[in-house]
Amino acid sequence: RSAGCPTHVVFDSQVSQSTLDIIEDQPDRVQELHIGFPSGSSHSILDVPLRNLKHCTLSRILPEINSSRAPLFSRQTHCLRTLILHHLTFLPPPQFPSLSHLIILNRTKGDLLYSLEDLLDLLSGCPRLQELHIAGLVTSGLKTTPSSPERACPIHLAQLAKLSLREYYRD
Repeated sequence: RSAGCPTHVVFDSQVSQSTLDIIEDQPDRVQELHIGFPSGSSHSILDVPLRNLKHCTLSRILPEINSSRAPLFSRQTHCLRTLILHHLTFLPPPQFPSLSHLIILNRTKGDLLYSLEDLLDLLSGCPRLQELHIAGLVTSGLKTTPSSPERACPIHLAQLAKLSLREYYRD
């Protein structure tokens, strides 16, 4: 295939070193990335600067360290429009100036490392957000107590047209 064609990458298990090498050699070709249930070397792909990435789904990725924050793609996400975070225990820091759609889903009880404050910080870095879907955070153990009083600053999402909040309750 042509070296200039856009690339769409899907991983749903182990990521081979040869695949990582290809992506690291031509990161600007990757426009879509969907990672689900990875293990092993998957963390190194999250460090590759994918400057032209437009759509990304991350599912069931554990952070390398026990932290509520983990930067994605060396913070080179200026083109990213859609981000789906499914069963992640961490959130990325605010780094998405072009993001228009954000979906955060979590159904596992009590495993979140991030807090409401971390979520608000992420949203503060998404000024073009048009749709926000959040599901299962309270039942997953989202910490809602602010750690600092200055966090009371409002977040301006002037382009937000759709907000969906949902919880999963079990009997």
